[in-house]
Amino acid sequence: MDRPLDQDPARDIARRGRHRHAQRRRHGLRTVVASVLIGGLTLSGIGLAAMVLWVDEVSAGIDISTMPEHLPGVNSTILDAHGNQLARVASTENRIPEPASRISPWLVRATIAIEDRRFYQHGGVDYQATLRALWADMTAGQIVQGGSTIEQQLAKLLYLNDSQTLTRKVQEAVIANQIADRWSRSKILTTYLNVVPYGGVTYGCEAAARLYFGRHCADLTPLQAATLAGLPRSPTDYNPLAHPRAAIDRRNEVLSAMASSGDLTTRFAARLSRRPLGLHHPAQQVVHQAYFVQYVEHQLRKRFGERRLQRGGLVVSTTLDQRLQAAAEGAFDSVLTSPDGPAAALVAMDPRTGALLAFDASTNPRDVHFDLPSQAHRQAGSAFKPFALLAAMLDDHIDPETTEYSAAAPFTTALPNCDPIFPSCTWTVNNAEPGGSGLLDLHEALDGSVNAVYARLSMDIGADPTVDMAYRLGIPRSDRLPRVPSIVLGTGLVTPLDMTSAYATIADGGVYHRPLAVTQIRNATGKVHDVSPPSANPGRRAIPEWAASELTSILQDNITCRLGLCTGGGAQLSPARPEAGKTGTVESHLDAWFCGYTPSLATCVWMGFPQGEESMIPAVGSAESFGGGYPATIWRLFMTSALAAEPRRFPPADFPKVPAPAGWYQPWVSHVRN
Repeated sequence: MDRPLDQDPARDIARRGRHRHAQRRRHGLRTVVASVLIGGLTLSGIGLAAMVLWVDEVSAGIDISTMPEHLPGVNSTILDAHGNQLARVASTENRIPEPASRISPWLVRATIAIEDRRFYQHGGVDYQATLRALWADMTAGQIVQGGSTIEQQLAKLLYLNDSQTLTRKVQEAVIANQIADRWSRSKILTTYLNVVPYGGVTYGCEAAARLYFGRHCADLTPLQAATLAGLPRSPTDYNPLAHPRAAIDRRNEVLSAMASSGDLTTRFAARLSRRPLGLHHPAQQVVHQAYFVQYVEHQLRKRFGERRLQRGGLVVSTTLDQRLQAAAEGAFDSVLTSPDGPAAALVAMDPRTGALLAFDASTNPRDVHFDLPSQAHRQAGSAFKPFALLAAMLDDHIDPETTEYSAAAPFTTALPNCDPIFPSCTWTVNNAEPGGSGLLDLHEALDGSVNAVYARLSMDIGADPTVDMAYRLGIPRSDRLPRVPSIVLGTGLVTPLDMTSAYATIADGGVYHRPLAVTQIRNATGKVHDVSPPSANPGRRAIPEWAASELTSILQDNITCRLGLCTGGGAQLSPARPEAGKTGTVESHLDAWFCGYTPSLATCVWMGFPQGEESMIPAVGSAESFGGGYPATIWRLFMTSALAAEPRRFPPADFPKVPAPAGWYQPWVSHVRN
């Protein structure tokens, strides 16, 4: 008779072997349970047949291949764009899984010696040890010995709870036998040493080795391994940080067990037992680029929720370039030399993809507990004026080269829909920087950052177009910009990240890309949850390419001073490097900005005091606290270093020149009286 195609003789033999193993272990399990029942005289009236049926019923349907594992949480890891670790984010439980190759052989030997010395001889349940422990406990009238194997402990840690019922004990034995049948000895030990509790919220040998000895699990000495191996029996009572004397006594028990097993000589074990614990409290975890790490954690919470982040086990790849971070830090250090002076924050983005490349602040994260680049909402000052000009060009067909307004200041006007008899209904605007008193077209007035001209423009076109344009370019609607004429002067609250995103849209010819920080998320086993490479962030068109091109041409003149009136000259790079940008200074010099870009890199710099209530003039001087002062200098130093660090990524290139459609611009008649 022919054998069916799906049958394999070798597989049949293996299957029959596993069946015989299971039968023998079930028979052994029944024997142990019978001994418990008979020895304890708790159910002496129940016959052996009833006991067998009960064991079968309790163990029916248990299969570890279909049971979820209840693993302790795992710390998450955040990496930079080149795979370098930025930080470990602690989960609810402190655990760092390691492969067998990175677990100390001394810890393996010590664990077997003290927890399960017949590990390589028995199956999932050591029936000899169980009966021996049962007899010792019955003789003593209390629990004096344990008989659990490592497989049984794994069954409890991974699949069951801590209840002490006989039903749970039977299920534990069934699961332990399945683990022994289906897993290799190496896998059993590796899994156990990665999930067993070592005190407090610390699970697994790697986290424990770092906590108690400041080293990796792979590097544990015999003495350190003995200390850790003694903890699982009672992680609280033997915690070396809380109970050092008890920990030493327990460690010495482990050393004695290792000597009995032949892992150590008796003389060497005795010598080790006289030594102190040798604890080395680890230094505080180093978090590189702390502000960016905070931002990434916030993004993960928004995406996965707090509970999932606490469970951990994520490996998060990001866009951050630490060479550009170093360029930012160098620029801060070169300019902000006073410890009592103002701070600065910087965000740099690839405008072609939205990838966040630098994200930093000059403050110490331990002193300022929020990230200035994305959480410091401040007024942007005149850096908002380009948004108003774009709105005028696109909504009202206003030509920036021919439309003129008076630069005379102060400019005072009544606000719309408001009774002018109330002081709050009157808006008075002064020029913060030179602008003269004659007529200026919108191009010149933007380069010179003339407030009076743009205040008159705002009264003409209204606040709504400027606000809506800011949202189109990338300012998030959650910023809730005020729809008032003064928005043209940046009275809304925005962050450096918000402004960088908006200017990056202009740099990429009017295409908005959402800010991208996370490119890949994997779990602890390497399974990929999500992939978001910069190349897969195509963006959406926010404004026509010609409008972005024309605004860029104007903002180039703001740096080169081609027309003689400009505020951004302090940001000028090499003549071979086309660039564009705009300054911003808030009333009383509370905040100052420079936002600028090349075709391949957009960067915004903010400067001010972290609490936002102090003028910078006493600390650094009037000229330095303008946007064209220190912020422009920081921007120039950063961009010079960043562009030099990655010349292939940021090649010199001209901005594309795209003219406005024929007949787009129309004559404009102002409605402003003065």
